[in-house]
Amino acid sequence: MTIAFLAGFSLPALLGHQLALHLDHTDASLGRGLWSDHDGPTRTWGLDLGRHRVRLVVDRVEGRTSTGWGLL
Repeated sequence: MTIAFLAGFSLPALLGHQLALHLDHTDASLGRGLWSDHDGPTRTWGLDLGRHRVRLVVDRVEGRTSTGWGLL
């Protein structure tokens, strides 16, 4: 699977958390449905709609510098 298009926006860290929204488009179908993933301080929720995916990512910065913010 190749991601053909990726767009998103990350907000500045606030109260120890950073929020990002990603929109992906692929050349192959991702299926359909809701999903979530928890990896360390990062929690991701997603919605797959065929070749499109919407992801909401919440990252606990836990005292480290945030990953930056702006358009991806």
